[in-house]
Amino acid sequence: DVKQAVKMYESLRARQVKELFRQLLSQGRSEDVLQYLAAMELRKAAAVITEFKEPGETAQAADLIQSLRERGVNLLSSDKLSSAADSTP
Repeated sequence: DVKQAVKMYESLRARQVKELFRQLLSQGRSEDVLQYLAAMELRKAAAVITEFKEPGETAQAADLIQSLRERGVNLLSSDKLSSAADSTP
């Protein structure tokens, strides 16, 4: 159930959620990650995305942001996230 999963993800620290999402992404489950991020509170979803800082992770974050934007979810309304996205190559 998506609602239960989202509630669980929102109760964890952003860094923990990022690691869990990276595992899902490595299993080809990007649609699941996008669904969870879209259902999360905007502030919490943005905090998770900003944890994608390591080389290779920033490209994943940019892809996630773009896919969410295409779904009508704009995480870039957060100043912190906007500056992180600006530094993404």
